[in-house]
Amino acid sequence: MARIGQLIPAVLYAHVVGRQGLAAAYTAGRQDVVDAQVASIAMECRDDLRRWR
Repeated sequence: MARIGQLIPAVLYAHVVGRQGLAAAYTAGRQDVVDAQVASIAMECRDDLRRWR
């Protein structure tokens, strides 16, 4: 159980950093980067949904 307590903050941090990169690309007008990152996020969500069926 202690391992989960360490893992959750790490996963949340990775998500925050990823979203900051997406926001920065959007602000910079890098639509190609935004499109690629959004597609990657969509695939991750799809995979998560399949895993939890």
